[in-house]
Amino acid sequence: MKKAEKYYGKAPTDKIDVGLLTGIQSNPLRTNVNMETKVEGLWGAGGVTWTGCAWQGAVSAPGGVRGAGIGTCQITGRIAGQNAGAYAAAAKQGNIDTAQVEQYKNEVYKPLGRKSGVNPVDIIREIAEETIIDLDQTIRRSGERMEKAIAFIEQKKASLDDMVAVDGHGLTKCMEAKGIVMNAEAMHRSGLLRKESRGSFNREDYPDRDDMNPPTWTIVELKKDNTLDVFAEPVPFENYRYKPE
Repeated sequence: MKKAEKYYGKAPTDKIDVGLLTGIQSNPLRTNVNMETKVEGLWGAGGVTWTGCAWQGAVSAPGGVRGAGIGTCQITGRIAGQNAGAYAAAAKQGNIDTAQVEQYKNEVYKPLGRKSGVNPVDIIREIAEETIIDLDQTIRRSGERMEKAIAFIEQKKASLDDMVAVDGHGLTKCMEAKGIVMNAEAMHRSGLLRKESRGSFNREDYPDRDDMNPPTWTIVELKKDNTLDVFAEPVPFENYRYKPE
Protein backbone atom coordinates (compact mmCIF):
# COMPACT_ATOMS: atom_id res chain seq x y z
CA MET A 1 0.00 0.00 0.00
CA LYS A 2 2.77 2.45 0.91
CA LYS A 3 4.59 1.71 -2.35
CA ALA A 4 1.47 2.33 -4.44
CA GLU A 5 0.58 5.45 -2.45
CA LYS A 6 4.06 6.82 -3.10
CA TYR A 7 3.49 6.63 -6.85
CA TYR A 8 -0.22 7.23 -7.25
CA GLY A 9 -1.34 9.20 -4.19
CA LYS A 10 -3.89 8.30 -1.55
CA ALA A 11 -6.61 5.75 -2.23
CA PRO A 12 -10.09 7.00 -3.16
CA THR A 13 -11.38 5.80 0.24
CA ASP A 14 -9.47 8.66 1.88
CA LYS A 15 -12.09 11.37 1.47
CA ILE A 16 -11.06 14.82 0.33
CA ASP A 17 -13.45 17.49 1.57
CA VAL A 18 -12.32 20.24 -0.81
CA GLY A 19 -10.58 19.87 -4.14
CA LEU A 20 -9.60 22.23 -6.97
CA LEU A 21 -11.02 21.39 -10.36
CA THR A 22 -10.15 23.06 -13.64
CA GLY A 23 -12.03 22.49 -16.86
CA ILE A 24 -11.30 23.39 -20.48
CA GLN A 25 -13.11 22.89 -23.78
CA SER A 26 -10.49 21.53 -26.12
CA ASN A 27 -12.50 19.88 -28.92
CA PRO A 28 -9.24 18.76 -30.53
CA LEU A 29 -10.39 16.45 -33.34
CA ARG A 30 -10.73 18.27 -36.65
CA THR A 31 -13.40 16.95 -39.01
CA ASN A 32 -15.12 17.99 -42.21
CA VAL A 33 -18.90 18.35 -42.63
CA ASN A 34 -19.16 14.55 -42.96
CA MET A 35 -17.38 14.21 -39.57
CA GLU A 36 -14.42 12.62 -41.35
CA THR A 37 -10.85 13.24 -40.17
CA LYS A 38 -7.62 13.37 -42.16
CA VAL A 39 -6.94 9.76 -41.14
CA GLU A 40 -8.60 7.43 -43.62
CA GLY A 41 -11.31 5.38 -41.96
CA LEU A 42 -11.55 7.55 -38.85
CA TRP A 43 -14.63 9.63 -38.01
CA GLY A 44 -15.43 11.73 -34.98
CA ALA A 45 -18.59 12.90 -33.25
CA GLY A 46 -19.73 14.97 -30.30
CA GLY A 47 -17.67 17.07 -27.94
CA VAL A 48 -14.33 15.54 -28.94
CA THR A 49 -14.60 17.19 -32.36
CA TRP A 50 -14.14 20.85 -33.10
CA THR A 51 -17.67 21.15 -34.45
CA GLY A 52 -18.54 21.95 -30.85
CA CYS A 53 -16.43 25.12 -30.71
CA ALA A 54 -15.14 26.15 -34.14
CA TRP A 55 -18.47 27.53 -35.30
CA GLN A 56 -19.05 29.60 -32.17
CA GLY A 57 -15.51 30.85 -31.54
CA ALA A 58 -14.43 32.24 -28.17
CA VAL A 59 -17.70 32.42 -26.30
CA SER A 60 -18.02 34.71 -23.32
CA ALA A 61 -18.90 33.18 -19.97
CA PRO A 62 -20.99 31.23 -19.12
CA GLY A 63 -20.13 29.77 -22.51
CA GLY A 64 -23.45 28.97 -24.11
CA VAL A 65 -26.64 27.16 -23.15
CA ARG A 66 -26.03 24.20 -20.87
CA GLY A 67 -27.26 20.98 -22.41
CA ALA A 68 -26.91 22.27 -25.98
CA GLY A 69 -24.09 19.76 -26.49
CA ILE A 70 -26.63 16.91 -26.44
CA GLY A 71 -28.01 18.12 -29.75
CA THR A 72 -24.51 18.38 -31.17
CA CYS A 73 -23.80 14.79 -30.14
CA GLN A 74 -27.03 13.53 -31.70
CA ILE A 75 -26.54 15.27 -35.02
CA THR A 76 -22.82 14.65 -35.44
CA GLY A 77 -23.21 11.08 -34.20
CA ARG A 78 -25.82 10.37 -36.85
CA ILE A 79 -23.71 11.93 -39.61
CA ALA A 80 -20.55 10.13 -38.51
CA GLY A 81 -22.34 6.81 -38.06
CA GLN A 82 -23.92 6.87 -41.51
CA ASN A 83 -20.69 7.77 -43.26
CA ALA A 84 -18.50 5.42 -41.22
CA GLY A 85 -20.98 2.59 -41.80
CA ALA A 86 -20.96 3.13 -45.56
CA TYR A 87 -17.15 3.17 -45.54
CA ALA A 88 -16.92 -0.01 -43.44
CA ALA A 89 -19.39 -1.86 -45.68
CA ALA A 90 -17.21 -1.27 -48.74
CA ALA A 91 -13.77 -1.45 -47.10
CA LYS A 92 -11.45 -4.43 -47.37
CA GLN A 93 -9.44 -5.67 -44.41
CA GLY A 94 -5.87 -4.43 -44.60
CA ASN A 95 -2.66 -6.10 -43.55
CA ILE A 96 -1.44 -5.55 -39.99
CA ASP A 97 2.18 -4.48 -39.70
CA THR A 98 3.25 -6.73 -36.84
CA ALA A 99 6.67 -5.09 -36.62
CA GLN A 100 5.05 -1.70 -36.12
CA VAL A 101 2.71 -3.14 -33.49
CA GLU A 102 5.68 -4.58 -31.60
CA GLN A 103 7.52 -1.26 -31.85
CA TYR A 104 4.61 0.67 -30.32
CA LYS A 105 4.10 -1.98 -27.65
CA ASN A 106 7.73 -1.79 -26.59
CA GLU A 107 7.51 2.00 -26.47
CA VAL A 108 4.46 1.90 -24.21
CA TYR A 109 5.96 -0.70 -21.86
CA LYS A 110 9.37 0.96 -21.47
CA PRO A 111 8.58 2.57 -18.06
CA LEU A 112 7.93 -0.91 -16.59
CA GLY A 113 11.44 -1.98 -17.47
CA ARG A 114 13.14 0.79 -15.52
CA LYS A 115 14.35 0.32 -11.96
CA SER A 116 14.28 4.04 -11.22
CA GLY A 117 13.20 7.22 -12.91
CA VAL A 118 10.73 10.09 -12.89
CA ASN A 119 7.34 9.64 -11.23
CA PRO A 120 4.62 10.49 -13.81
CA VAL A 121 2.35 11.77 -11.03
CA ASP A 122 4.92 14.47 -10.25
CA ILE A 123 4.91 15.61 -13.89
CA ILE A 124 1.11 15.77 -13.96
CA ARG A 125 0.96 17.75 -10.71
CA GLU A 126 3.72 20.19 -11.66
CA ILE A 127 2.32 20.88 -15.13
CA ALA A 128 -1.15 21.44 -13.67
CA GLU A 129 0.07 23.74 -10.90
CA GLU A 130 2.52 25.78 -12.98
CA THR A 131 0.78 26.07 -16.34
CA ILE A 132 -2.95 25.25 -16.04
CA ILE A 133 -4.47 25.94 -12.62
CA ASP A 134 -2.64 29.26 -12.19
CA LEU A 135 -5.13 31.98 -13.19
CA ASP A 136 -2.32 34.14 -14.58
CA GLN A 137 -1.64 31.38 -17.11
CA THR A 138 -5.19 30.68 -18.24
CA ILE A 139 -7.64 33.46 -17.40
CA ARG A 140 -5.25 36.44 -17.36
CA ARG A 141 -2.68 35.75 -20.04
CA SER A 142 0.35 37.63 -21.29
CA GLY A 143 3.06 36.82 -23.81
CA GLU A 144 5.76 36.91 -21.15
CA ARG A 145 3.98 34.45 -18.85
CA MET A 146 3.08 32.11 -21.71
CA GLU A 147 6.72 32.06 -22.84
CA LYS A 148 7.68 31.17 -19.28
CA ALA A 149 5.08 28.40 -19.18
CA ILE A 150 6.31 26.96 -22.49
CA ALA A 151 9.89 26.88 -21.17
CA PHE A 152 8.66 24.97 -18.09
CA ILE A 153 6.69 22.56 -20.29
CA GLU A 154 9.75 21.92 -22.48
CA GLN A 155 11.72 21.09 -19.35
CA LYS A 156 9.13 18.54 -18.25
CA LYS A 157 8.77 17.16 -21.76
CA ALA A 158 12.46 16.24 -21.68
CA SER A 159 11.82 14.04 -18.64
CA LEU A 160 8.98 12.02 -20.22
CA ASP A 161 11.44 9.43 -21.57
CA ASP A 162 12.71 8.81 -18.03
CA MET A 163 9.34 7.97 -16.45
CA VAL A 164 9.07 4.78 -14.41
CA ALA A 165 6.03 2.61 -13.64
CA VAL A 166 5.60 -0.22 -11.12
CA ASP A 167 2.45 -1.74 -12.66
CA GLY A 168 -0.25 -1.27 -15.29
CA HIS A 169 -1.79 1.59 -13.37
CA GLY A 170 1.56 3.35 -13.52
CA LEU A 171 1.64 2.91 -17.30
CA THR A 172 -1.70 4.70 -17.46
CA LYS A 173 -0.24 7.56 -15.45
CA CYS A 174 2.69 7.73 -17.86
CA MET A 175 0.29 8.12 -20.79
CA GLU A 176 -1.67 10.73 -18.85
CA ALA A 177 1.54 12.65 -18.22
CA LYS A 178 2.37 12.68 -21.93
CA GLY A 179 -1.15 13.83 -22.73
CA ILE A 180 -1.24 16.68 -20.22
CA VAL A 181 2.19 17.92 -21.34
CA MET A 182 1.06 18.00 -24.97
CA ASN A 183 -2.26 19.63 -24.07
CA ALA A 184 -0.59 22.34 -21.99
CA GLU A 185 1.94 23.07 -24.74
CA ALA A 186 -0.79 23.31 -27.38
CA MET A 187 -2.81 25.66 -25.16
CA HIS A 188 0.05 28.07 -24.52
CA ARG A 189 1.56 28.02 -28.02
CA SER A 190 -1.83 28.68 -29.61
CA GLY A 191 -2.49 31.43 -27.06
CA LEU A 192 0.85 33.01 -27.87
CA LEU A 193 -0.05 33.09 -31.57
CA ARG A 194 -3.23 35.09 -30.93
CA LYS A 195 -2.53 38.81 -30.68
CA GLU A 196 -5.90 39.94 -29.36
CA SER A 197 -8.54 39.52 -26.65
CA ARG A 198 -11.88 38.08 -27.76
CA GLY A 199 -14.72 36.51 -25.80
CA SER A 200 -13.32 34.41 -22.97
CA PHE A 201 -9.75 34.66 -24.33
CA ASN A 202 -7.91 37.55 -22.68
CA ARG A 203 -4.35 38.84 -23.10
CA GLU A 204 -3.14 41.69 -20.93
CA ASP A 205 -0.62 42.75 -23.60
CA TYR A 206 -3.33 42.73 -26.33
CA PRO A 207 -6.50 43.86 -24.52
CA ASP A 208 -8.53 44.71 -27.66
CA ARG A 209 -10.17 42.65 -30.36
CA ASP A 210 -8.36 42.47 -33.66
CA ASP A 211 -11.03 43.55 -36.12
CA MET A 212 -8.52 44.92 -38.63
CA ASN A 213 -7.45 41.47 -39.85
CA PRO A 214 -9.72 38.67 -41.13
CA PRO A 215 -10.86 36.20 -38.43
CA THR A 216 -8.84 33.00 -38.24
CA TRP A 217 -8.91 29.60 -36.58
CA THR A 218 -5.85 28.62 -34.57
CA ILE A 219 -4.76 25.15 -35.66
CA VAL A 220 -2.40 22.85 -33.74
CA GLU A 221 -1.09 19.74 -35.49
CA LEU A 222 1.27 17.06 -34.21
CA LYS A 223 4.16 16.48 -36.60
CA LYS A 224 5.98 13.18 -37.15
CA ASP A 225 8.84 14.28 -34.91
CA ASN A 226 6.33 14.80 -32.05
CA THR A 227 6.65 18.60 -32.17
CA LEU A 228 3.63 20.87 -32.54
CA ASP A 229 2.91 22.96 -35.60
CA VAL A 230 0.80 25.99 -34.62
CA PHE A 231 -0.63 28.23 -37.33
CA ALA A 232 -3.59 30.43 -38.17
CA GLU A 233 -6.07 29.47 -40.87
CA PRO A 234 -8.58 31.96 -42.32
CA VAL A 235 -12.22 31.22 -41.53
CA PRO A 236 -13.75 30.22 -44.91
CA PHE A 237 -16.67 32.66 -44.86
CA GLU A 238 -16.99 32.26 -48.63
CA ASN A 239 -18.45 28.80 -47.96
CA TYR A 240 -21.01 30.07 -45.45
CA ARG A 241 -24.60 30.95 -46.26
CA TYR A 242 -24.54 33.77 -43.72
CA LYS A 243 -21.52 36.06 -43.75
CA PRO A 244 -20.38 38.77 -41.32
CA GLU A 245 -20.88 42.34 -42.44
